Amino acid sequence: MEKSDDAYYAASQEVERYARETLAGGRRYIYEAEMKERRRTHGIPGHEATPQE
Repeated sequence: MEKSDDAYYAASQEVERYARETLAGGRRYIYEAEMKERRRTHGIPGHEATPQE
């Protein structure tokens, strides 16, 4: 059972990796990042987009 699970998940991960690299330039969690950006309040402490701000 574990071998078939491993093969299934490995194939799924490969498809996901290919799609991410091809369609999203390798970036992950794009939707979540865009949603966070829409909801943040510019200039308010704790609402920085990145840790460097």
